[in-house]
Amino acid sequence: MSGTTESRDQLTKGKLARRIVKASIKVAIICLLFYAFSQLVSSLQEFYKFESLSVVFLILVVAFTFANELSQGSVFNPVLKIGYSFIMMIYFALAMHGSTVQFQVESVALMIDLRFFFGLFILFSLLGFARNLLNLIDWINDKDEQWLRRQLETSNTQVI
Repeated sequence: MSGTTESRDQLTKGKLARRIVKASIKVAIICLLFYAFSQLVSSLQEFYKFESLSVVFLILVVAFTFANELSQGSVFNPVLKIGYSFIMMIYFALAMHGSTVQFQVESVALMIDLRFFFGLFILFSLLGFARNLLNLIDWINDKDEQWLRRQLETSNTQVI
């Protein structure tokens, strides 16, 4: 790479501030949705305790949402997305162990097995993992093409 001043996507203070505001808005929306969902299922809390799992899930989603928003346009963004998909697969696999809900309503004993749904979540996380891996390969390919074009342009201007 040459030492000339090229027009690169540099992260200025204004862009960083906009990214932080955008990430904060996304995190606030996620937290509001989580709160609304927890209020909807609060009646199930007496039968099945899942608060600790849901808080861990919220922390993971918030952390990766904030980090992904701040790393837009860099190599860290696809890498973080791959990590997020992988961690979600592990999270759902761990949550699947306690996925049988049993409770009794009056004289009826009810048992709900949620392994099928957790299996679907794991499958979707695996598909996201593959998609993000392909996005990383595409991102690296685009950067390599840009570098090659710059090299060809500089060599053509030197010949003429």
